[in-house]
Amino acid sequence: MRRISNLALAALVAGVLASSAVAKDGAFVGVTAGYDFVGNFGVETPVDGTTYKSGGFGVGIKGGYDIGFNRIYGGYAYGGGYKDSYESAYDDNGDISWSAHKLVAGYEFRYPVANVIRLVAGAYTGVAFVNLEDEYTDKGVSTDEGEYIGDENVKDKFKSTNFLLGANLGVAYDITPNQAVDFGLRYEKIFASELSGNDIRDVDADFTNFGLYLGYSYKF
Repeated sequence: MRRISNLALAALVAGVLASSAVAKDGAFVGVTAGYDFVGNFGVETPVDGTTYKSGGFGVGIKGGYDIGFNRIYGGYAYGGGYKDSYESAYDDNGDISWSAHKLVAGYEFRYPVANVIRLVAGAYTGVAFVNLEDEYTDKGVSTDEGEYIGDENVKDKFKSTNFLLGANLGVAYDITPNQAVDFGLRYEKIFASELSGNDIRDVDADFTNFGLYLGYSYKF
């Protein structure tokens, strides 16, 4: 019985020490990358609403502080490569592309489930500076005099500053006590705001992204 008790005590002490190692406090810096296999851009015009869909990529840098199992951070991220094609009711064929520069602040709970492995759940918020391009062919028309006015290639550019919210769920692996890699799933919503920059038309839009992320961090 005493032997069993000693083994249990040793296991408990080892677990506490392992958890303490995983939860080491300290400042960190890191980089992130990811791919959104679902990237939706929803637009509302005075006439109707349309949703465009595309995959896209993201990269970023961040820094912060680990306190126990808690991580707080701030950073910059860029998302781009989103593009979709369309054909309007007026036979105007076009391509919509969009990207965003983002300043974010976030929190993660990083719970150890093994000596070097943690479950990660987090949320973040911030501001997104969205850029959108609508490039299309404006079909020609025939005048009453029988004259044909030819096709015209048009590129409209829009900009918007938006509030965003996001969440992530994943796993972290400690390569060394000072280095770790993270991977998991991420969801983000950039809330509706008016896109401006064209003299003819303004539109209201929102953006949602869902995909995979990968990160690396170094703790001092």
